Amino acid sequence: MNLFSFRFLTVFLVVSCLLSLFGCHKSDSVSVSGKVTMDGESIADGVIAFMPVSLGKGGSSRIVNGKYSVQVGRGKMFVQFYANRPMNEEEQKQAMRDDPSIQDPSLLKVQYLPKQFNEQSEIFAEIESKRNDLNFELSTKR
Repeated sequence: MNLFSFRFLTVFLVVSCLLSLFGCHKSDSVSVSGKVTMDGESIADGVIAFMPVSLGKGGSSRIVNGKYSVQVGRGKMFVQFYANRPMNEEEQKQAMRDDPSIQDPSLLKVQYLPKQFNEQSEIFAEIESKRNDLNFELSTKR
């Protein structure tokens, strides 16, 4: 596993653990689903994480071909996004220099979304009803 994949996996696991620590009863969960795009293009492979602003149940889901579905609690949620793409040839070479044990660098991926959509996200969503359809149109062009 290379440094990029390891960081992404670490962040995903930490977020998942934090979400489970602040969880509430399953009966309080509501369904949230929708689409996620970046500059008009569907995110093919990624993760969306909903974290409660105050106490409540958060959750995370894989984004596959721009779509996600997750169970979370009601209330105001802080939302983060992560997306992967295959490494280019130069990134693969650097990863192999960093970790000579890599067998097949063509399988490596890198998280490519800017920090404004994950570590430094200021995106919020209000979850109210039993079924929420929330689409997120992310843009780097501001």
